[in-house]
Amino acid sequence: YLLDRACEQASGIRVRWYSGTDEYKGSVRFRTDKQQGWSSSTDKASSTRFHNVGLAGLTPGEVYFYEVGKWENDAHTKLYGIRHFRALSPSSTNFKFLVYGDNRGDTNSAMIPWQDEYQEYHAAVARSMLEDGADAAFILDVGDLVRKGGTESHWCPQLFQPAACLYETIPIFPCIGNHEEARDPGAANEWTGTYFDEFFFKKRWYSFDYGNWHFICLDTNHERWFNDANDPQRTWLSTDLAQASGKPIFVWFHQPPYSTSKREGDKAVRDHLIPIFEDPANDVRMVFNGHDHFYERNLKEGITYVITGGAGAPLNKDPWYYQNEPNGATCLAREGWFHFCTVDVAGGDFGLAVVHDSGVPLDILGEEEGVSTFELWDEQEEPKQ
Repeated sequence: YLLDRACEQASGIRVRWYSGTDEYKGSVRFRTDKQQGWSSSTDKASSTRFHNVGLAGLTPGEVYFYEVGKWENDAHTKLYGIRHFRALSPSSTNFKFLVYGDNRGDTNSAMIPWQDEYQEYHAAVARSMLEDGADAAFILDVGDLVRKGGTESHWCPQLFQPAACLYETIPIFPCIGNHEEARDPGAANEWTGTYFDEFFFKKRWYSFDYGNWHFICLDTNHERWFNDANDPQRTWLSTDLAQASGKPIFVWFHQPPYSTSKREGDKAVRDHLIPIFEDPANDVRMVFNGHDHFYERNLKEGITYVITGGAGAPLNKDPWYYQNEPNGATCLAREGWFHFCTVDVAGGDFGLAVVHDSGVPLDILGEEEGVSTFELWDEQEEPKQ
């Protein structure tokens, strides 16, 4: 799978993979179709299960072919077939990105992870995302990547295997959900019990620029991170927003501030983050969340809040989930199907399309206003291709 933490290298990307109980020094060969020979790069670690190979010196926007293998006897030994990706181009003002989340399996199931039917739903969504967004620059994931983040055996069957066709082609930028089981930052065993840092990176919050836009990822799993003015994440956010002055902003994190579900959204997020987003000095345009397993689009004070929790976790379809209006926001659309979001950016403007896993659009914002029903979803027929 492809990863570039906060676009740390405008001319590079990271290829990562997991080799289970087999430890070795990984290597990657890569080239464009114009090159005669291969360039290569290797793991920094001499032997590992969590491989992390950085590819540098890439030409922005160029398509590269790559091959993952072992580094043995000062040579590359091929392990898998040739894949491809398009190098990130952060200076591009016109680009596309994909958003989805709540990929995890069924928490109420006693089945072992690789027998979980919800992985098939995740795989269907991933295939549709690749078909609709093959030219996307990157993917934002709004969290709950797996059923139990502290169980190593859940990560491959619930996340990497169902979405392999997608992740090997397009880089992913994830946030932490409650199912990743990230520990309280004040505890001595801060990261014990979670593999998020092994598979991705030891960062709960980060940001990057792409085109004319600023992207901010936050961790909303601990209320005290926001109700203390000296909290490290809150301090970081204030500094980051000041540095992003003049750029429109996309934000993503797990718990939504507004929701028509029984949970009604997260009060701590409403109390501590919404005033920051609504500050005229901060040009926040759209916020992406998960946690509730459906699609919903709310509007408040000119900011669009999107819940996109339909990547494979059990859908919340019971009627009692949808009896409450969001706190102070206006609900403009909602659908209870597996889905993903596509965002097309052109300069300082953008359009949002929400797509069913069959490829049928559920909601469109930008080109034309989406029309979504407010009937109870268990009385509707699922969209057909």
